Amino acid sequence: MSSLSRSMNVSVIVPTRNYGRFLADAVKSILGQSLPAMEVIVVDDASDDNTVEVARGFGDKIRYVRLDVRGGAAAARNTGLKLAVGEVVCFLDSDDIWLPGALEILVGGLEAHPEAAGASARIVNVPDSAMDEALACPASLVERAFQCWGAGGLLLRRNSFEKVGFFDEGTSIAELVAWVSLARDQGLEFATFQELVVLRRVHGANSVLTMPTLAPGYMHLIRQHMERQRAAASREPQS
Repeated sequence: MSSLSRSMNVSVIVPTRNYGRFLADAVKSILGQSLPAMEVIVVDDASDDNTVEVARGFGDKIRYVRLDVRGGAAAARNTGLKLAVGEVVCFLDSDDIWLPGALEILVGGLEAHPEAAGASARIVNVPDSAMDEALACPASLVERAFQCWGAGGLLLRRNSFEKVGFFDEGTSIAELVAWVSLARDQGLEFATFQELVVLRRVHGANSVLTMPTLAPGYMHLIRQHMERQRAAASREPQS
């Protein structure tokens, strides 16, 4: 591990709601990284299950913050951002798991590209029933992995939020993807890497993956991006 990696302070933010049954696995995968995070912030979006008990079980290894009123994933992420003190931040959803070495891969990638606002590695979807098998042999999943522009596989410089702003709390889905799209439209660059770093758990409450009614929301994000592209093109001087 490089001394530079050791000097880059990383805040890991874990937004959660009613995922007490998964939270411990997510937090343990963060605390077990070869490159330790400076802080782990769990933001509880007004859960009514056992999330608070699970979080408090980690004692002072994490910072637990509870929202009294449900605000959604974007609000939970923004709450974590406002509390974070690291120069770089990463989000891990509370039902997902980092593979060993994930944070070192992401930090090393960002260090190698000082011009980049963030570094993106790869993610793979894994059925809940197959998580133990996937953790035992993640190499078997590499061919199914894809580039991650969401939680777990994306490390961001804290100062990039000063230019782009926080997450849109009016966005009910894919707030990280929407933020990256906006950042790219504003000229920020992202480095991409092929390593698999995160297992995304697919389960019955995994609404982003299982509810077809969310498709219009993704189409809205695409339309927003295209509108920004057209607006930028219209401002370019004509030859």
